[in-house]
Amino acid sequence: MIAGWGIDVGVHDVVRQKSVTDGPEERVRQAMLLFLIEKHGIPRGLISVETAVSGALRSYRSDILVHDRSGAPWMLIECKAPDIRLTQSGFDQLGRYNRHVKAPYLVISNGTAHYCCSVDSESGTISFLNTLPEFPPTR
Repeated sequence: MIAGWGIDVGVHDVVRQKSVTDGPEERVRQAMLLFLIEKHGIPRGLISVETAVSGALRSYRSDILVHDRSGAPWMLIECKAPDIRLTQSGFDQLGRYNRHVKAPYLVISNGTAHYCCSVDSESGTISFLNTLPEFPPTR
């Protein structure tokens, strides 16, 4: 909001193709979306933003959900504002969401620190990765 004017200045969401309220977390989300699309080659049509995730007791909103080319969840991403430290509670939040989404890759970022891990759904094993995995090729 511009001080004294009462005008809410938004940013353009590259996936939803609309203006959204600007804020520190939103800037991290938009930077991540641009990275996924421009640097990682993920088609916009396979990315969902602020998707409802229904749990057993309540509903959540995931920041970014990337689907593979068959439409299955591929990567779940949680964005935090730059001044928010990435702690165990953030990883726990991502894990709670993923119990319902079942994406094989998880990412958490605050714009300066980024963590990516793979999840083996059969064993429950989580392995941290040094880079994002390659987006699945056309099947």
